[in-house]
Amino acid sequence: MDAPLDVIVVRKLGVPFHPEYAMGAIGEGGVRFVDWRVVAEAGVTATELAQVIDQESLKPRRRAARFRIAQARIDISGRVVVIVDDGIATGIDRHRGDKGGA
Repeated sequence: MDAPLDVIVVRKLGVPFHPEYAMGAIGEGGVRFVDWRVVAEAGVTATELAQVIDQESLKPRRRAARFRIAQARIDISGRVVVIVDDGIATGIDRHRGDKGGA
């Protein structure tokens, strides 16, 4: 394929009492998406949401540093990209992935 390769690290923000059920996602640089419909339907409080965001916020940056080693992030603006995921359960991670984590 002879194309540059990079990673986009996104973490699911799981409902506190059902962590596999995504209520949002967070990417590098703290960029996040919250599905307010899921938050409301699940009865997640603002405090609970903030706790989940705090718990997950450092993980994307740490993982990206480990996967990229010393390579700079590739700017994907205006480019065609192929996104490979290890298992998109709800599709919510894709909301950040298809925005380049930004």
